[in-house]
Amino acid sequence: MKRGAGATLARAFPRLRSHGQTPRAAHWTFDSPIPRRLSMPPTRQCCHALLWHEQLGIAIDCINPLHYGHGSAEATTTIRCAFFARMMIYVLIQCIDTRSFDGRHDDALEPTLNLETMANPSLTTLRTFAVEFDRRFDDLLSDNAQHSHTPLFEAMRYSALAPGKRIRPFLVVRCCELVGGNRDRAWPVAAAVECIHAFSLIHDDLPAMDDDDLRRGKLTCHRKFGEAIAILAGDALSVLAFALLSEVEVEADLRVQLVQELSQATGWLGMIGGQAADVVGQQQVSSPDLLTFIHARKTARLFEAACRMGALTGAGSEKLVSHLAQFGHKMGQSFQIADDLLDVTSSQHELGKAVGKDDLAGKQTYPACFGLKESQKAAQIAKDEALASLTCFGQKAEDLRQLASFVVDRKH
Repeated sequence: MKRGAGATLARAFPRLRSHGQTPRAAHWTFDSPIPRRLSMPPTRQCCHALLWHEQLGIAIDCINPLHYGHGSAEATTTIRCAFFARMMIYVLIQCIDTRSFDGRHDDALEPTLNLETMANPSLTTLRTFAVEFDRRFDDLLSDNAQHSHTPLFEAMRYSALAPGKRIRPFLVVRCCELVGGNRDRAWPVAAAVECIHAFSLIHDDLPAMDDDDLRRGKLTCHRKFGEAIAILAGDALSVLAFALLSEVEVEADLRVQLVQELSQATGWLGMIGGQAADVVGQQQVSSPDLLTFIHARKTARLFEAACRMGALTGAGSEKLVSHLAQFGHKMGQSFQIADDLLDVTSSQHELGKAVGKDDLAGKQTYPACFGLKESQKAAQIAKDEALASLTCFGQKAEDLRQLASFVVDRKH
């Protein structure tokens, strides 16, 4: 088929121009690159690809004499097969890049681990965990089925089950295992930590805070359900976290320790206190001391709590609990520095949310305070300190070492 025949096809068969959600496809030529993504789940993409193939076949049959003369059945078949193959390749790409999913059910249960992550064999454990955790988390949030159609419940599920890497709950379960504990005991603790994380993201995105429209490539909770319901969904998830801890099958005094740890990591001395300092620090002169305070509480404290709570659930010794808590804190610091860097160096497409907003808001960030090169060095130093905390665990903690490296080197 001649170059530019796609334009002829569009004129000969105008239905293609308005079909589905990709009007640009009507202007493709057969040697054009496949577009990066469609805003629909892969199951619907497959159906659309099949339908496009059938429509295209009809159109080619109509315009075939214009390009080949009568009776060129072989050329028609070749063209149809080539187009169909290209569409199937594209759909497979979308199935891998789960950040393009939009919706609940099986789409919502796929973790946001794109080609960058899947290409790294060392993170297979994290991906496997994320799939299992999301299914358990989904079951947990479905226990109260009588409330499943209320806007509040839908908003809670929408945010809690949004595609994510699930690093914090992974730390809970793995730290429990590293000290010799039973991972089954750690699942509700991991879910509690993820509830707190989801609650923090909902409130962080609100107009009074960061005023974001996108989170993990999807509309933020307040953009989807309204500001009032989003606030209440965050509140409900924070309370659910402690309800889950109250049911952990451990000794009563250990349950009290878990509640204390998560409440301290979440409250005014932890994540919420760090967020308040972040808000107050906007438009102030960059301050290394204030920046360290914000990072330590807003982000690193919950990472530390995840590791400590996992180790406590596994009945680890005081020494092992301390080492893992230190690992979590240092990895949390490197995670936040990397986040600061991504806001400067990444794109909305890669990050799944708006970029460049920290600088516009005058926030206290590592790049603003130290510059890009020094920030990259600081992230590496924090990572190295995190790795040093794992020395006593030997090869058993290799997956945590790989995770600490991924946190610094990630692209989203």
